[in-house]
Amino acid sequence: MFLYFSNKRNRGFVALTAVLLLSAVILFIITSLSMQVLDEAEVSLAHEQSNKANYLAEACAEYVLLKLSNDSSYDVDDELTLDDETCSYVIDGEYPDKIIRVTSVVGDHSYTAEMEIEISTTTPSVTIESFNRNADF
Repeated sequence: MFLYFSNKRNRGFVALTAVLLLSAVILFIITSLSMQVLDEAEVSLAHEQSNKANYLAEACAEYVLLKLSNDSSYDVDDELTLDDETCSYVIDGEYPDKIIRVTSVVGDHSYTAEMEIEISTTTPSVTIESFNRNADF
């Protein structure tokens, strides 16, 4: 009877060890998948905010181009706020040739978009000579 009892104890120990090892493997897999999902969420957010910075800079540039098409002497450096995000623009140059520099910063991680547009103005039209999305000024 002692052998039977001892053999039963060994089977219980083996079963318990197997369950613990299997639990550890499953926990490792779940943790790995969770980390991967979090990384993908961060990349997705970065992509979204980068796009938002680009769209904001384009909207700001369009605003300045509209102002210049209405008044070719418009020469105000200012900021524009859309949806609680702000872009700034600087207008350099003399009539009829001007350079517009636009910068927008979006999000907690400060995603930045910069544009430089060279134009010739003759009221009521504006001719874009060059448009650089990734300007470094």
